[in-house]
Amino acid sequence: MRPGGLFVVALLLLVPVPGAPAQELIERGTFKGHKFRVDRAALSPDGTVLAAAGGDGRGGELKLWDVSAGKEIASLAGYTNSLYALAFSADGKRLVSGGYGGVQVWDVNARKEIASFKDPSRPAVVLGVNRDGTRVAATGSRQVKLWDVASGKELAAFQHHVQLTGVPGAAFNSDLTTLAARNFQEIDLWDTATGKEKGTLAEHLGEVRCVVWSSDGKTLIASSSRTEQRDYRWKGDVKLWDVASGKERATLPGPFGSIMALALSPDSKTLALLDSPELYAETDLKLVDLDTGRQRVLRVPPACSFLSPHFTAEGKLLVTGTSGDTLRLWEVSLPKQGGNRDQVNNASRATATGGAQAPASPQVRRRRQG
Repeated sequence: MRPGGLFVVALLLLVPVPGAPAQELIERGTFKGHKFRVDRAALSPDGTVLAAAGGDGRGGELKLWDVSAGKEIASLAGYTNSLYALAFSADGKRLVSGGYGGVQVWDVNARKEIASFKDPSRPAVVLGVNRDGTRVAATGSRQVKLWDVASGKELAAFQHHVQLTGVPGAAFNSDLTTLAARNFQEIDLWDTATGKEKGTLAEHLGEVRCVVWSSDGKTLIASSSRTEQRDYRWKGDVKLWDVASGKERATLPGPFGSIMALALSPDSKTLALLDSPELYAETDLKLVDLDTGRQRVLRVPPACSFLSPHFTAEGKLLVTGTSGDTLRLWEVSLPKQGGNRDQVNNASRATATGGAQAPASPQVRRRRQG
């Protein structure tokens, strides 16, 4: 049950008219040459290198692209599998890929594989890599593993409660000490070193779908979705959680549908999300100002589909998408921010829920699930 309380939120939806996406989305490049459909893409933190990959039963490919030149840097030898996850280290020197063939770690400058952790029975659908790429974590199905890249040593292994399928509702924090993993309408927090559950964030109105950490690891943002009618339309929620206390800080005003991806700007002021209002509908790109709740909606250009949003270290937002056999990259103009503000705290004041629930114990959660 949601705590009581009144709140007033400024909400602004700016929906472009036909032809407007060209003004909102500045095309940074088109990238042709993939033999397989691109399933995942990742952007280096400095915004200079785009990694994209995909595959199927016939094999796969992982390519690096020069963003400014629009040219292929390399097709990484040794990648031959379907892809579920792709992530750069914060310094941009290492790239990690995960799928049915296990986890592979790549040296971006040398353009070669430097480590691999094979476990074909458990596809890696969520990846984490620490800042300098010396440690890598992955979870697929319910299994979680943490490795040291240089030695190849497995540092930790445990299982969380719910298998990850579809949109992966899990994320590691930046130093890989904590995994946030969905558990139906709740989120469990796991200590990756000990494999012990250390808290639960409860509860969302629908099934948790996406989670993202703030850069300082103090706040977790999570989306959930549900259907309330038989017309296949989604109703979603986005909540901000204080990780240390396990209390809800805010619920964003929306409206939201089924959110397929989340990205938070480095200054924690802008949330970018890909949102689908109904089953089989194209996703919209939504930008939410976490201080005011104002929302801007960008439609995908004709004959294209959005793939994933990425913030660079300097705060630029770039969005990947596909158009037939072509990978596309757009830069998005962000709303202007004024003053020095504690964005997360202000968001909690703007959408105050009038209280917060303490995290439920694992025993209480499991009884609720029946």
